[in-house]
Amino acid sequence: NNNNNNDDDDHRTNNTATTTKWTFYLIDTPIPNAFVSELMPHSIFVTTAMMNTFIATDDELALVLGHELSHLILGHSSTKNQVESMLGIMEVLLLTIDPTEGLLSVVVLASLGWTKRALAAVHSRSNERDADTLGIRITAMACFDTERAAHVFQKMADCDR
Repeated sequence: NNNNNNDDDDHRTNNTATTTKWTFYLIDTPIPNAFVSELMPHSIFVTTAMMNTFIATDDELALVLGHELSHLILGHSSTKNQVESMLGIMEVLLLTIDPTEGLLSVVVLASLGWTKRALAAVHSRSNERDADTLGIRITAMACFDTERAAHVFQKMADCDR
């Protein structure tokens, strides 16, 4: 019976979320930012300007880190890359089948460029809202004060004005 309990304990603790090692990078730059990248999985980057300008408490840092983790959890980078790839393929196909020897391509490519920027802006705002929501949940689950943590959002919004 004790062997069964040990097997259960091994099963519970041998889970990717608890065994994955995360690396945090502090980048010395005057540009305030925090981000994740699919190119370097399990890595979170925060700039010194972000720390010095907006993050005053552990609660605020926890929310920024939770927000960035949320982008990976929600697959935001993957979705953005898929949309950009699809539009890029459309551009290449158009260039290869354009019977007007480029005239139509110029007009359509300009339209596709505008469409890409518009889709990226809408997609980006939606992704940020989703990451904010999940980031707050992650912060709360990690037992940080989400009300105090949310001050970081207000400071960043005030800076944008």
